[in-house]
Amino acid sequence: MYYWAFDCLFNASAEAAEKIFSSEINQHIDAAVVQELPEFYVEILARACKHLPRPSEDTGE
Repeated sequence: MYYWAFDCLFNASAEAAEKIFSSEINQHIDAAVVQELPEFYVEILARACKHLPRPSEDTGE
């Protein structure tokens, strides 16, 4: 099965950007607002990934 994975970078500038999880983007934006940053850098690159389906759990029913 194919799905989208996202490679993300975030910081006050592109030169200082660090890798973050896509689930953390809102937290980093909120922190930039609290710090009153005049701007910030965010990079989101999508890539296709393939993984095997999760094995079905046998509940014994």
